[in-house]
Amino acid sequence: MPLVVHYFLFSPILVLYWGIMKTNILRWLLSFFAIAFPFAASAAIPAYVLNMIGKINTQILNPIIAIMFALATVYFIWGVVQYIWNPESDEAREKGRSVMIYGIIGMTIMMSVFAIMKFVISSIGADPAVMNYV
Repeated sequence: MPLVVHYFLFSPILVLYWGIMKTNILRWLLSFFAIAFPFAASAAIPAYVLNMIGKINTQILNPIIAIMFALATVYFIWGVVQYIWNPESDEAREKGRSVMIYGIIGMTIMMSVFAIMKFVISSIGADPAVMNYV
């Protein structure tokens, strides 16, 4: 990310906290990090670290995400079955409805985790093809 973008992202934070801080040391530290952070963020990540992150993502995280999504889907389907098989019992239908809602929440969380992982992988400069597992 260009230095100008980092400056415009962090300068409002600098201005906001400038009046809150009482000591000059805290002001100096905030100013230092607001100026130095963009340079640290644009530093190159070694290839072996990117390779290791890609392997962890491909061999550990993606299968876990897929398994958890499948479990949330099965849980949702179980809620649908409970809802349909008990048309007379309001208590069983309510339980089926809550199971369906929890299944949808679980699937949403797993899709969010996958999206966050894709964002992190692409933002550190790793090969985006490591996310093609799922």
